[in-house]
Amino acid sequence: MKSQVIHQQLNLLASHLDSVNEIFRLKLIWLFVISPQCDRTFFFDPNFTDPNYNPPKRVIEIRTTNTALRPLYDPFLTEIRRSYLNDLYLVTSRQLIIVRNILDNKIPPEPEFNNNTYDGAICLLNRYVSKQDAAFLKFFRQIRNSVVHYDGNHNARNKLDFVYRGRSFETSTNDIGSQIQFSISDLIGFYEELRRIFDFSNLSQNPAFLR
Repeated sequence: MKSQVIHQQLNLLASHLDSVNEIFRLKLIWLFVISPQCDRTFFFDPNFTDPNYNPPKRVIEIRTTNTALRPLYDPFLTEIRRSYLNDLYLVTSRQLIIVRNILDNKIPPEPEFNNNTYDGAICLLNRYVSKQDAAFLKFFRQIRNSVVHYDGNHNARNKLDFVYRGRSFETSTNDIGSQIQFSISDLIGFYEELRRIFDFSNLSQNPAFLR
């Protein structure tokens, strides 16, 4: 019974992540349509999830060459990125707290949003994922926190030290206060990684998951 309920919650998480990702794509398409002066480098590569595919060929970007448009365009693109990362974080947080409560036999299992419940959920779920996946989840939270709370800048509270899809993200003392550079393809990669890590079949590979 517990296995079935957790399976349902993780399927719901996958559905929510898919919805967030589709909304993000629609916003980008809308931005592309209303910005006729943009460089036409916007595309979605069907081989994006292939780890052996050449990263430069899967870059998804959209930039404006119209200097008059930039004061409106740049903040809007920044907001699209911020809301995407934050929504991925929030839907993942909610479902992880629910899963943790189910595993702990807490009824009702609805989440109580605060740092303690979320940190507790992360600590619990980290037992059932690989070290690399646990490191990615920490990196994702640091990126999200930096974008939401520090305007996308490197900061002392969320120092980066992670190699993500072949690219090193690192925060040195000299980087504090400067923008963290990442592309739209990096953002979509966060969605794909979260989708993979919190798939029931992935978590259930650990024999202790539902013990």
